[in-house]
Amino acid sequence: MSEKIARDVIEKLFKDMRKDKSIDVNGPLLWGYFFNDPDVDKLETSAKELETLGYEYVGIYSNEEETDFALHVQKVETHTIDSLMALNETFYAFAKSHNIEAYDGMDVGRVEPDSNEDTTK
Repeated sequence: MSEKIARDVIEKLFKDMRKDKSIDVNGPLLWGYFFNDPDVDKLETSAKELETLGYEYVGIYSNEEETDFALHVQKVETHTIDSLMALNETFYAFAKSHNIEAYDGMDVGRVEPDSNEDTTK
C-alpha cells in the first residue's frame, strides 16, 4: 500500500487552488479519486460499490505493460482540508477492506455545466 497523503500536502493543494481565481475553493468542485490494483475485476467490482455511494465511474486505465490498473471515480463535492483528509481515510479503509493495492489520491477541477451538482456540504 502506498503512503498516506500528509495533511501538509492537502493544505498546499488548497493554498494553490486559492491562488487560481477561476476556482471557488468554498464551493462545489469536481473531485476525482484513484485506486490502483493489478486485478481489473477487483476494481470493476469496487467501482460498482462506489457508484452506490454516489461516485460516478470514469474508467479503468492500464499502464503500458497492462500489469497494473487504475480505477477513476469522481463526484461533485464541497471540501475543506478536514473533510478531504477524512474522506481520504475512508478511501484508505475502503481499499484495505476490498484488498485493493492502493488508494492513490485525488485530483480536482472546476465543475462543468453538465456535471451533477453536489447537494451536501
